[in-house]
Amino acid sequence: MKFVHGTATFNANRSRRYRLTRVWDVSRSSLTWLMLNPSRANAVRHDQTIRRVVGFSQHHGYGGCRIVNLFSRIEPDSRELAVWLRCRGDHSNDPINQEFVQAALSLKGPVVAAWGNVAAPFLERHWIATLADPADGWLSLGQTTLGQPRHPLRLAGGTRLTRWQPSWHR
Repeated sequence: MKFVHGTATFNANRSRRYRLTRVWDVSRSSLTWLMLNPSRANAVRHDQTIRRVVGFSQHHGYGGCRIVNLFSRIEPDSRELAVWLRCRGDHSNDPINQEFVQAALSLKGPVVAAWGNVAAPFLERHWIATLADPADGWLSLGQTTLGQPRHPLRLAGGTRLTRWQPSWHR
């Protein structure tokens, strides 16, 4: 797929990524995704997860996607991220990242929740009090057995986006 535009916003030493965008059709709106944490993708290089997010976004009729994450630390292995989060405790939260997430949630259109199970133990401590609901609601690619929104990496390409209600609203 040919992209018209791609961006990535990092901290100074590139250990954290705050936002990633891809646009392939400027005549259509972009879909916002809230995921767990960034991997190795940048403004021009894709990784497996970004390829899947682009595919799902395109399949559902969008012309682009913007990706923000619950945690900004770049770590391709979610198990390593979980270890890091447990070790860091309350210091794992990044106020700059929270600003990027809140800005993305305030944009027009739904937001796809796609963080998987790794974040579950850390959601209440770091996010529940601050995570605003998107104006046009939440979507997901289904739920895990723990009730968390599924991560797109290992899902079938035809998986449909459906309305999702966060556990903190149940």
